[in-house]
Amino acid sequence: MIYLSTYVWCVLSTIIPVFNAETWAVVNGLYRTGDPVLIGLASAAGQCTAYVVFILGGDWVLQRLPKFKGKLETFDVEKYRKSGYSVLVFSAIIGFPPLVMLSFAARAINFHIAAFLSIAFVGRAVHFIVLGLLPETFRKFGLFGENMAPPTLPF
Repeated sequence: MIYLSTYVWCVLSTIIPVFNAETWAVVNGLYRTGDPVLIGLASAAGQCTAYVVFILGGDWVLQRLPKFKGKLETFDVEKYRKSGYSVLVFSAIIGFPPLVMLSFAARAINFHIAAFLSIAFVGRAVHFIVLGLLPETFRKFGLFGENMAPPTLPF
């Protein structure tokens, strides 16, 4: 159930900023709700699902979500066209420039959809797996003492 929740959360995170995917990955790692690798893969799959919608139905989505349309108007497509796939790799792993904006502009930048989604999925998976493993890494190095364990969830 946690993996399905993660998938849905991460689809929503690309549209609604309150649903922060990075925080979700860290909190799940902190509370050990599931395997961090599977949480990372579910997170990447959720975000990539939204990217498919943005790439294939970009005009339709932009009509219904004007906040993206305003941001896309200031997005310098030519700068990213010259950078090629290297900017996509960096964006997928680090998150800057926003991968959401690159997905809207993917057709204008001339990214192949399969290559875009493959790079985005692997990069996002690495990103979320690293974030999910951070709390356990801190525990192993003693940065979370026994008294600093997270509180139990109320449900």
